[in-house]
Amino acid sequence: MPELPGNWVDLSDVWTRRETTDFYAAAIAGNDEVTFPLLQSKLTAVHLHLADGTPVTDVAL
Repeated sequence: MPELPGNWVDLSDVWTRRETTDFYAAAIAGNDEVTFPLLQSKLTAVHLHLADGTPVTDVAL
């Protein structure tokens, strides 16, 4: 996104069919209780800058 230069997340390419189905169904329904844990489990790398400029590079956060 042009308005967020230098910010990115990297997700695993390996998803089971069940994970994919569960994720898309939950995303369409707006169910963050399902989507966030799935995304967190697939997160392999991150580089984000918070509003105050603090960098976040630890996937465990």
